[in-house]
Amino acid sequence: MSRQTHHPHVPLERWLDALADIGEAVGGDEPVTDLLDRVARTACTLFGYDFCAVFLPDHSGAALTIVGSHGLSADYVAQVNADRPILLDVHSAEEAPTSVAFRTGDVVALEDIERVPGIGPWGGVAHEQGYRALVSVPLRRSGRVVGALNGYHAAPHRFDHAEISLVNAMATQAAVALGTAQLRAGEQDAIRELRRAEEVHALLTATALRGEGVAGVAAALAELLGAPVRPR
Repeated sequence: MSRQTHHPHVPLERWLDALADIGEAVGGDEPVTDLLDRVARTACTLFGYDFCAVFLPDHSGAALTIVGSHGLSADYVAQVNADRPILLDVHSAEEAPTSVAFRTGDVVALEDIERVPGIGPWGGVAHEQGYRALVSVPLRRSGRVVGALNGYHAAPHRFDHAEISLVNAMATQAAVALGTAQLRAGEQDAIRELRRAEEVHALLTATALRGEGVAGVAAALAELLGAPVRPR
């Protein structure tokens, strides 16, 4: 089978607009998932991928799950995340390409998975998703790998040095935007907790000043917690 040698030549203006679009999201309040969907959509548009996915570690840190994507249905993403996440404790020939990229910090590019010897269980997902070529680029922030950006082609495709360099640059921009979005989300959670604490303090103080005693404080707490509180 002949190899596909063409890669998208991205005009400088389009490239700068794309990076600016991702950078603009840093200044807004876009949720992390929406931001990563934007990154995946931009990658598909610029590089001609049939679909794209952004992976981050799950809460356990034992697997990578799809947090943002373009060209994949929400139902499919949910199914993959629930039933076939990319395990990070597989260090063998069966290790998925995305896990290798995340673990080593190196770009992994496969121009035709049908030519990969001893393809692991991830090959079944590849056939199901319908791709033959993929590139997995680590998302780096402060010298640490925090995720991976994957681009997929339905047909065999050669990822040349120029294309990989451009995808790397996009991944770097995406990692910066991701870090900012996560920081902002954490700050918002902290602000909500502080406001909640202020509300609790104000209510309990008002209850105490009214001289309602322990029973009054218990009633106020029950109102806040949505459950009965029995004073001892």
